[in-house]
Amino acid sequence: MQNVISWHDKEGFNQAFKEASKILGNIKNIGVEGQMIRFFETQAFKENFKEIEIINSHKEISSIQLIKRK
Repeated sequence: MQNVISWHDKEGFNQAFKEASKILGNIKNIGVEGQMIRFFETQAFKENFKEIEIINSHKEISSIQLIKRK
């Protein structure tokens, strides 16, 4: 089953992160594109996933995107 959580500027992003935390539970770590993630997104992860470790997975994610584009 796949869940899509969307948000709009008018509503703000925090509710989307709250919904994600309900779906995912108390995850311990998440990989992100370290060169792309914005400060407020980092803060939202930390606020809604209390014990999360944010891992810079830019190289791995970029390699997947490169394969997809070929």
